[in-house]
Amino acid sequence: MKKLFLIVLILQTTISCITVKQAPAIDDYVVQNGKEFQKKNFTNKTAFIFQNDLKMVDFRSFLADKYNMVSFKETATIPVNIDGTPFDLHVFTPTKNKQNINFINAIISKDANEVTVDEETFDYVGISVSRVDDLDCLSENSIYHKLVLNYLKNLKDEYFEL
Repeated sequence: MKKLFLIVLILQTTISCITVKQAPAIDDYVVQNGKEFQKKNFTNKTAFIFQNDLKMVDFRSFLADKYNMVSFKETATIPVNIDGTPFDLHVFTPTKNKQNINFINAIISKDANEVTVDEETFDYVGISVSRVDDLDCLSENSIYHKLVLNYLKNLKDEYFEL
């Protein structure tokens, strides 16, 4: 009887919560194709992506102050000079949701109406970089890859130091 109870308890806890939508946790940053990260409203170019901490100053406000911009749209292009070379930063601020379906209350009460959906939202910043002669400066094939990547790492670190 104890074995049966233990098996039922283990099954209930392992199947009590199912993740249906996953949002990636990014410790520092990733460099990947924007469409692989998020299919809608994101670039098809290589992007520098990091998780945004909304407890801080909003990244868009940080950029507006840093580059003396009057306003900032959801998707903005910002002209910058990196070591005397002009580039365009294309900034995206996507969100992703993590959804879990929780069956534990329904299992305990034996009422199917007790199934709940827990949702958590994660905010990210994605930046792609282009130039007149190079449409994807973060691509590993770009001659600007290392220069731009270092610039974006420093920009991210400056933002997190606020």
